[in-house]
Amino acid sequence: PLLAKLAEDEDEDVRYTVAKNANTPVSLLEKLAEDENGKVRGWVGENKNTPLSLLKKLAEDVNGEVRLSVARNKNIPVSLLEKLAEDEDGFVRESVVTNANTPVHVLEKLEEDKSGRVRLRLAERENAPVSLLEKFAEDEDKYVIYAVIQHANAPVSLLEKLAEDKNKYVRYAVARNKNTPASPLEKLVYDDDEYVCSSAIANANTPITLLEKLAEFNDSKISVARNPSTPVTVLEKLAKDKDCKESVANNPSTPIPVLEKLAKGKRNWEVRSLVAANANTPVSLLEKLANNNNYDEDYNVRCRVAANANTPVSVLVKLAEDENESVRYSVAENANTTVPLLEKLAEDEDD
Repeated sequence: PLLAKLAEDEDEDVRYTVAKNANTPVSLLEKLAEDENGKVRGWVGENKNTPLSLLKKLAEDVNGEVRLSVARNKNIPVSLLEKLAEDEDGFVRESVVTNANTPVHVLEKLEEDKSGRVRLRLAERENAPVSLLEKFAEDEDKYVIYAVIQHANAPVSLLEKLAEDKNKYVRYAVARNKNTPASPLEKLVYDDDEYVCSSAIANANTPITLLEKLAEFNDSKISVARNPSTPVTVLEKLAKDKDCKESVANNPSTPIPVLEKLAKGKRNWEVRSLVAANANTPVSLLEKLANNNNYDEDYNVRCRVAANANTPVSVLVKLAEDENESVRYSVAENANTTVPLLEKLAEDEDD
């Protein structure tokens, strides 16, 4: 009765909330499918409880947003997906591609789609075959090519080929890919474009011997400090360099002794806040950083402590009473914050 009443509300936002409700009965969905507002009809089309007869009707809707909602429906039959794959609206066809239930033969047909967005979604699919990625590596749309390079299934041979592309953005994407092997990275670290170069140096697959060499140069040492594969001995050395302190503090591979030294820089709150956010920072150091309140900027450090997944409840309890609202907000967002503490924060005087 309540849903039936809300389905007739004059506020369209109320009606579309009913339309997307998983508990809305078919009788009400049939009524809402006739709603004058396309947004409402669209949510009916996406509702998992909407019957096939209604989906067929909505797939013919004059409003493209309604049809694309039908294409997103997890229970849509193959016959409707085949039909919507030929829709004149590119956004509808794009929704067909993103539907996990769309069969291979429909996806293969869309490989030749005129819309770059449709081809982009095809290239982004987790199970995109290598043959498709190789084909799209030569696509006219640069974003499709970027998606190919970033795909987990992109073959090494393709990455090696694209590493020599004339387009610097293509080389940049290759340099950033975590699957790019050492051989092309050894070339990209010396690329003419600084962004390509720094990304290649920061790639975890770049050979350690090369990182040790590049750590000696001013224009590459910061990128080396960012690389999670950089040896501890090199990180220890770079941690003493004022230009590299922040990158070392943010590196997930930085060992505890180095983090402890970096946390002693009283005036550099940026470095200490990065140490406070590092997953390797031990509880003992987090407890010390939680007491940082000597300078106005130190609330940033306490915010990072409050947000760290390793921060113990005892510290969160203390920070929940911090004078700074942002620190208390970070405590509220921490997954480890207890229910009683959340209830206390809910009574916070500040919004």
